[in-house]
Amino acid sequence: MNATFAPSRAAAWARLQEFVPRAGRAYQRDRNFDPAPQDRYNVSMLSPYLRHRLLGEWEVLAEVLAHHSKNDAFKFVQEVYWRTYFKGWLEQHPQVWGDYLDARYTARSDLSGSQAQLYEQAINAATGIEPLDAWAQELIKTGYLHNHARMRFASLWIFTLQLPWTLGADFFYRHLLDGDPASNTLSWRWVAGLHTPGKTYLATPGNLAKYAQRFAQTQAYEAVFASSAKPVADTPNPPLEDLVLPDRTQIEPNTALLLHEDDLHLQWSFAPAATAALAVTNIDIDRQVSQFRTSAVNDTLDRAPGNKCMEQLTADTLLDWLHEVGTTRLAIPYIPIGHARTAFEPVRQLLIQHSIQINWLVRDHDRDTWPFATSGFFKVGKQIPAFLKKAGLID
Repeated sequence: MNATFAPSRAAAWARLQEFVPRAGRAYQRDRNFDPAPQDRYNVSMLSPYLRHRLLGEWEVLAEVLAHHSKNDAFKFVQEVYWRTYFKGWLEQHPQVWGDYLDARYTARSDLSGSQAQLYEQAINAATGIEPLDAWAQELIKTGYLHNHARMRFASLWIFTLQLPWTLGADFFYRHLLDGDPASNTLSWRWVAGLHTPGKTYLATPGNLAKYAQRFAQTQAYEAVFASSAKPVADTPNPPLEDLVLPDRTQIEPNTALLLHEDDLHLQWSFAPAATAALAVTNIDIDRQVSQFRTSAVNDTLDRAPGNKCMEQLTADTLLDWLHEVGTTRLAIPYIPIGHARTAFEPVRQLLIQHSIQINWLVRDHDRDTWPFATSGFFKVGKQIPAFLKKAGLID
C-alpha cells in the first residue's frame, strides 16, 4: 500500500480539508517551490484522487471557494481547469493519442546502443545527474512528482539526454498514481515544443537553484543542463475534430450503473438499480499504480448504496451480472480518450450485440469546459469565471 496516498474517498476528502486553508494566497506564493519529498506543504497533492474522481473537480472548487475569494484562489482554480483543458483538447485531437502510442513502441527499438544505455540509466535513476536521478527515485517510490519537477525532468530528458519524449511520457505514465493520458501526454508534448508549436520549456540551473534548493549547486549543473531547447521535429498537430458528446437524457427506471477507473464518483441524478465497476486496465502501468486503481475501485463499490457487485467485471462477466440484476439498461460515465476507452470498445460491441441500452453520462464540469479546449489554454482560462458562476460557486 502506498504510504502517501491511501486509495479511498475518505483519505481524499481528508487531504482536501487539510489543504483548503492553504489554497489561496499561500498557494499562489509557494506553489512553484519543490522542497524535499516529505515536505509538500505548498501543493494540494490531490491529483491521484482527481485523476480517478474519488474527488470531483466541482466539489474541490466548491470547498476552496467557500474559504477563499476567487482572486485569492485564482491560481489553484486555474490548475484544476488545466487538467480539464487537457482532457477536452485530446477529445478533439484523438489522433495525438494514437500517434503517441505508435511512436512510443517504435522509439524503444530504434534507440542506438549508447541511447539505449542512457535510457536504461534514466529509468533506473543512474544517469549521474543528481536532480534527474532524485526525481526518478521519488517517482518510482511514491508514484508522485511536483509539477515543476515533472517539467524539469522532461526538459532534461528531451534536451540534455536527447531521448525521445514518447519514452519519457511512457516512463511517467507507468509510475504516476495520477497518470492521465491527456495531462501526461500533452504536458510532455508542451515541453518538447509540440503542443504549443515552437514553444518549449527549458530547465536551467538558476531556476533549479531558486525553486528546488536541495539541488542548489548551480555551477555543477551548468555543464550538463542543455543551454537551448529547440522544438522536437514531429508532424504538426492534427486538425481539430468535432466534439460530439452524448445529449442529456432522462435515465429510465431499472437502469444499472457501470463505473470505471476514469470516473469513480457516485454523485448522479438518478438512483441506479445496481452498481458495478469494470476491472482496471493494467496496460503499461507499474504494480503500485495498478494496486492504487484497483483499491480505489473497490473503495467506491464499498460505498455504493443499494444493490452492488463487489467483483470488478470484465466483458465475460458483465452480461451475466446484467442478467442477474434483471435489466437491459446501463448508465456509464463518459470514458475519455485513453487506455480505458480502448479497452472498453470490445465490451461496447458485446453490449450492442445483446441489445443492452447504453446511456452515457457526461459531467457538467466537462460538458461546459471541453468545447473551449480547441487550441491553447487561454480560451478555457478566459471562461473560468463564467464556468464558476454557472456552477453556482461564485456570484
